[in-house]
Amino acid sequence: MVYRTFRDIFQTEGWRGCYRGLRPTLVSVTPFVACQQASYDCLKYGAYHLGAEPSTPLFLACGAAAGIISQIVIHPLDVVRRQMQVSHDVGAAAPGYRTILRRLARDGGVRSLFAGIQPSLLKVAPAVALTVLIRDALLGRLEPDPDASGTA
Repeated sequence: MVYRTFRDIFQTEGWRGCYRGLRPTLVSVTPFVACQQASYDCLKYGAYHLGAEPSTPLFLACGAAAGIISQIVIHPLDVVRRQMQVSHDVGAAAPGYRTILRRLARDGGVRSLFAGIQPSLLKVAPAVALTVLIRDALLGRLEPDPDASGTA
């Protein structure tokens, strides 16, 4: 099935058809990661400022919250990306982000830009929480830094 689909895409659209979704994916993934990291850092350092110590539960909570914030902010781009990837007539010029964004907002209102957000939030919160926890563990950030407290 996969081979047949690949063959059909390649025969009708060439190599470009195999990479049709790359640009829209990069346009939605890049700001998601930037928003996620900025949110995570702000939440984590805000918690430190309130007196929290670095810990696994803190990092998991900050990661989950950062994932939720990022998904809410970026979800409309994700909806547009999916529309770009699935609603393309072979041989016709693919509609751009603005065209699809306007069409979605016109036909379904702002609400349509957040279609499917609940399952996305259920997926992204634990995924981001675990990702940042593992990264911070590998970087040795789970334990308090003795130099940061001023006592060496």
